[in-house]
Amino acid sequence: MWVKWNPPGEDWWKLNSNGAYAGNPGPMAAAALGIKLAKDLLCNKIVVESDSLIAVKLLTDDNVSFSHSLGVLINFCKSTLRDFTAVKIQHTLKEGNYCKTPPRAPLI
Repeated sequence: MWVKWNPPGEDWWKLNSNGAYAGNPGPMAAAALGIKLAKDLLCNKIVVESDSLIAVKLLTDDNVSFSHSLGVLINFCKSTLRDFTAVKIQHTLKEGNYCKTPPRAPLI
């Protein structure tokens, strides 16, 4: 199966978040900062994409309580996402989670 990063549609912004565990609070903190930055930049439509199925489930689950170990952070993300005109939260495989830059032409 061929997996690659896909750009968002016209007028949409895309936030990719790596699900690699990097301590507590880990990758959810990075996603929260990205969501806040997108809001501060006045992005109206956002696609939040992660290679962590757990992170995607936490962001789309309506029953995550504040007593969850990441509850405050998850609920911060959810409340911030309500400020956007349109939101898509989706999972991708690791290979589809980053945009490869095209090779540079050699300098002569």
